[in-house]
Amino acid sequence: MVHPFVIHIRLTKDCNADCTYCSSANSVTNKFMSSEEVLQSLAQFEKIWAHQSIQPTHITIEYVGGEVSMLPFETLENIILSVRAWFNDKGIKAHDGIQSNLLCSRTKLEKIYRLFEGRIGTSVDNLSDKRRLKGSSHKYRTFFMKTEQHIQEEHYRTLPAVVAIDSDNYLQILDELEIAESLGRSLVFRPVFQGGSVVDNVLDAEKLTSCYLSIFNKWFMRSRIIVNPFMTLLKRRLNVINGTDSASDSFCSWQSDCLKKSLCLEPNGDLYVCQELADHGFGKLGNAFSKEIDYRTIDELNKRGQQIESQCSTCEYYKDCQGGCMMDSVQHGLGPMAKTPYCTAWKALFKSIDEAIIRDKSKAERWIKYLERRNNEQ
Repeated sequence: MVHPFVIHIRLTKDCNADCTYCSSANSVTNKFMSSEEVLQSLAQFEKIWAHQSIQPTHITIEYVGGEVSMLPFETLENIILSVRAWFNDKGIKAHDGIQSNLLCSRTKLEKIYRLFEGRIGTSVDNLSDKRRLKGSSHKYRTFFMKTEQHIQEEHYRTLPAVVAIDSDNYLQILDELEIAESLGRSLVFRPVFQGGSVVDNVLDAEKLTSCYLSIFNKWFMRSRIIVNPFMTLLKRRLNVINGTDSASDSFCSWQSDCLKKSLCLEPNGDLYVCQELADHGFGKLGNAFSKEIDYRTIDELNKRGQQIESQCSTCEYYKDCQGGCMMDSVQHGLGPMAKTPYCTAWKALFKSIDEAIIRDKSKAERWIKYLERRNNEQ
């Protein structure tokens, strides 16, 4: 049986940028992890898996920061190769990648690019001055654009990126989509959330509904780029309509059994369900360095699936939505057992997706295959 699992490894919280809405911002300078500390932590992951009676077969590892490129390359390389060898020795398939702001030298970027064979993601914001380098959004954009130009010239591709949506930019969000379309950049749209920085412009359900519906209608059957969460949800609804299993294509905002599918390791060894909850400081599961695991919290958070089912089981979209993201419920003060405060937004989006599929299902399926084929060729 295939059991996929996602591991976020935050190697450092240090960063060379000072973006205003950084979720992992921290006033305390953190050292970066060593390969020995990372490997020691993976042994604690095994204990958590055994406690839950799961054995992941396919691991996705996302190395994040802070800014990971701030580590000396030799240190970073040693960590990556050691982790790959650890999983290989256990016969577990591991696929890794890195998230970077690209604010590093071209020489170092090339080394990182080769180490990960191009599996680098970034984030973009062309609509505001919130991404800054030494207090300047102009410096950030100038450095970022030069680095991206280098990647395009050397490797003939544009890196995929995350776009944070808030109440300041949601009305102009289609501009981000158009820019990405012109560059051939795959995107993930994500509502901004409360982490290490004070965020006072979190979207409410009404604004998110308006924003997501406008993106989907602009993207569906018109685009040449993959845009999530819409691609994942579109495939899920197609599977439902076709009478096939919709759970095989996962996206982390729509799963109620988070602990059985993801873990996050912080630079000081702290363990959380995911990167977002770690940023928010909710649900600490123990510390891998001290080998202390909080099994009581693990068992408590694992009850979420049952709690969500009691609230949402009669909803026609329950199987695909699974109550939404735990982080959204926590940051809105509803607690980890509550369904998402964005329930109305997701229902509206699912309804719009279904209506779009019904208009021409076979054409939609061909378009999805075209996007996936084009993405795999890059």
